[in-house]
Amino acid sequence: AQAADLRLILFDATALPAIDPQALALHDDNSLIVFNKCDACPVALPALADCGISVRTGQGLEILLNLLINNIKSRIGNAE
Repeated sequence: AQAADLRLILFDATALPAIDPQALALHDDNSLIVFNKCDACPVALPALADCGISVRTGQGLEILLNLLINNIKSRIGNAE
């Protein structure tokens, strides 16, 4: 994971406010912090979240896809 060009660091939103410190330590400029199960989250997502998703309902998946596309485009340019 340390050598990856882009990392998705995935957290379970239903575990908030607890956040795994080892996973959080992987966060840098080459990572996105994503919270899953945001449809069942009892509290607001923390400010460090790049996005919240729900695999069950599809909520936030388009936002995550756009984040990934924009990140890749910024790395390789807009070659269409």
